[in-house]
Formats: sequence, C-alpha cells, structure tokens
Amino acid sequence: MLQRSQACVDPGDCTSTVRECVRQSHAIHTVEGTGSERNCSIVPPYLPPTASNTTKQLHELRAVMKTHNISAYIIPGTDAHLSEYIAPRDARLAWMSGFTGSSGTAVVTLSKAMLWTDSRYWVQAERQMDCNWELERDISISSITDWLIKELSERDQVGFDPFLFSVYTFDVYNNNLAPSKRILTSIPDNLEKLLQSQYSPVLTTKAIKDTTEQKILREAHIRDAVAVMQLLHQLERTVPEGKETELTAAQLVNKYRSLQELSKGPSFETISASGPNAALAHYSDGTTDITRTVHWGSPSTFQKEAYTRVLMGNIEISRTIFPAGTRGKTVYYCVNMEMLGRRALWEVGLNYGHGTGHGVGNYFGVHEWPVGFQSNNIPFQQGMFTSIEPGYYRVNEFGIRIEDVAVIVPAKTAYGNNYLTFNTVSLVPYDRKLIDTSILSPVQLQWLDAYYLDIRSIVGPELQKQGLTDVYNWMMQNTEPFLKTESSAAVPSISLLLLLLSIASV
Repeated sequence: MLQRSQACVDPGDCTSTVRECVRQSHAIHTVEGTGSERNCSIVPPYLPPTASNTTKQLHELRAVMKTHNISAYIIPGTDAHLSEYIAPRDARLAWMSGFTGSSGTAVVTLSKAMLWTDSRYWVQAERQMDCNWELERDISISSITDWLIKELSERDQVGFDPFLFSVYTFDVYNNNLAPSKRILTSIPDNLEKLLQSQYSPVLTTKAIKDTTEQKILREAHIRDAVAVMQLLHQLERTVPEGKETELTAAQLVNKYRSLQELSKGPSFETISASGPNAALAHYSDGTTDITRTVHWGSPSTFQKEAYTRVLMGNIEISRTIFPAGTRGKTVYYCVNMEMLGRRALWEVGLNYGHGTGHGVGNYFGVHEWPVGFQSNNIPFQQGMFTSIEPGYYRVNEFGIRIEDVAVIVPAKTAYGNNYLTFNTVSLVPYDRKLIDTSILSPVQLQWLDAYYLDIRSIVGPELQKQGLTDVYNWMMQNTEPFLKTESSAAVPSISLLLLLLSIASV
C-alpha cells in the first residue's frame, strides 16, 4: 500500500521540513493506538484504516476445513498459471488475509492464521492485516513446514490446492512434512493435474528470446531510458524547490513514457517512493523493469557507502562470466552467483531480504518464471532476460535499490567457447553523488565507464533524434568517465527517493 510522503510546505525550507517529516514518522510508532501499522499488543487492538477485517473469511474457511478433516490449509499468493501478478478473481491470499503483496504464503489452522513474506513487504503486511494474523518474517518453505510440524500432531492433514503448487513446491513441502508424519493432502483430490508438468516446457521455451524478441526488448529499453532520463532531469530541478511529491513524480514519468513511440501505456500503476516509504522495497513491476535511487542533496556517509555497496553487487553479477548451463544458485557444484550481489554488503554486516533477480517477459508478466537467481530456477541460457536488483533498506528512514535488466550473451574468453555473461539493456546512469569511488575496485570502475559509454552511444542518438537537447546534455554530464573525472553537487538535503519505473512496450 503506497502512502504519499509529506511535501515541503515552504520551498525555501525543504531541509527542515523533510527532517520534520522523518522525525514524525519515527514518533508515530511510539504512540499506542495511532500510526500506519497495526498494534495487536494493546486492548483493544489498534488497526489502521488500511487493515482488512478477516474474521468472517477465517471462520468460514475453518468450517470447511473441519468437514475435510484438515488441520491446516496452505494458501499461496499465485494462480493456476503459477503467476506472480494475478487477476483479482484469483487473489485468494488477499481476500483471506487482506495482504496484497505479490509474494507471500498463508497457513490457516483451526486456531491460528500465519503469513510468510519477505522483507520487501513486512511494513505493508503490518498495515494491511488485522490481528487475526501473525507475520512470519521469512519466505522459505522450510520455515513454513517447521512451523506446521511444531503446531500439528502426527497424522494431522495439511490441505492445499494442487493447481497452485508446482511439482517442485509440492516435493519440498512433502519431503519436509512426511518424515514427521504430517500428511500433505490435495483438496480437491486431483494431484495428477498439477500444472507444472504442462507448463514447464512452455515457460522454459518462452524464457529464451529469439533474435526478433531480443531486438524488440532492447529497443523498448532505449525508449524507456529516454523517458526515465527526462524524469530525472526534471526532478533534479524541481525537487529541491519542493515542487514534487511521490504522486507527481509517478504522473510525470507516465507522461514522458506515453510520448514514446509504440508505448502501450503503463502495465500497472507507476510507483515512486521517498524517505521512509522507500524502505518498502517493492510495490509492483512492468515489462521493462528499472530502479534508480537518487538523492537531491547531501547524502550521509552511511547512505553513500550503502548505495555504493549495492552498486558493487549489481556490477559483480553483471560482469561475471560463467559456463553455459549455470544456475543462479544451486548446491550442485557449490555455485552461488546470487551471492555476488550480496558480498559487498555482507562484508560490513548489511543485507537485503528479497531475491536478487527474476526473468523478464516480452510484453508479458515481468516476473517471468523460471529464470532467476534462486535454487528452483532453471540454468541460464543465451537469450534469456533477467533483472539484477540488489538493495538495502533501513525501515522508516530510506531505501536503496539498483535494478537493471540484462540479456545473457556469449562471453569472449581466452580459452573456452561455451561461456556466457550478462549484457545490461537498462541504460540510465546511476546517481554520481551517491557513489563512493574509494571503495570501488579498478575493475568495477572500468565496468562503470564501459556501461556509461554504452549509454552515450545507444541512448544519445535517440535523445538527439527526439530533439531533447537539455536531457542529452544532462546525460552527457552524468556519464562522465569515473577514471578521468569526478563530479559532485551541493543542493539542499532531500531524503532518498526510490523510483521503481516500468512500462509495457512492443
């Protein structure tokens, strides 16, 4: 649930106004019975206006469970096509719990109701669920099955809808529960109709884009880069004057994108988030998927370090070379490419609680399974598109994410022929004032300079073609080589703004 931040009342005093907004957001959680999140520890419990009353749904579900002799029931946040973004008619999890995030699993027993979700959605869940529900700050199946084993007795049955489980998901649940004699039970009794056997070959084929599809996606990202640069150029001038809010920024990028050739309009509501709201790491996505975190002001030393370490994770995955057929994360051969996105953060005791990337469709669902960096994703192959999106989030203060889309291409190596790497197709510069070059390696700086050269050579001509001279000059200034020059800016301090920007183009 997006909540707008307060805008500066006095454009001449943006710094003090933003600090006051942040200070008030901290104070909000110290007062019982107020604020944007539920408080179930007081009597009567406090529920914000965004929370849903789920008493009736839970009562009816438990009645049905008793008729089927079911002690617990699992409710995934997906549909019969194993999609992440689903039609309203398939929003079982949202209807039962009130939680509308795109990643989550609920379990209802005869006396408890639990929701598992990752750190992107912890704040959102606290805003949307009533006190019938408990939040488990985890997303792993092992966490769910451990809880079920603890709560249930031997021979108790755990019900699930087989159309909402892949074969892999079923196997993990069953393998974890069976040794403890908790019985996974299909309702209705149609396990043979599990869709994984039908959909997996189709999804795998669709994930590998042919040359025409690759060309279309690359061209869409060029047009999208033009729109995003127009937005950042505009906000750089208007945010310090207190003229923009999260809502107006979203409206502005929608406007710029609508002017691009072949734009079909936003595939979902464009989202921007600033300050405390930027710590809600994820709202929604579209066919192109790009995130840029920007700071119009003087970032703190910690903000710069956190941002730079997130950027280092993005670079380390983007520049890695790997044998064809490598998975993003697997126990087999001890390969963990996903760890590259976290290593720089881990070195100083920081982390993020969501996945590092996902497959990207061509005018389709942006989270296109089965490509990605998780252990249940398929091996990477040439022609697949994936996002690369490490981040860092400090609740109620700020959020950082750097997200690019990359296509998997052949890598040139000295000796081997069957090696792959990533080629970034998102073409928007990162915020220079947030980059601490002193902790970047020479190789990482070289990668940045090469990436910026790509932006100049690929997006530059499109900006000139569209007559966007001011934006072209802004792009040139923000893609100066790091190994030759440094640039900085000094404007009134403004909170971090996390922009999650998406468009559907063909």
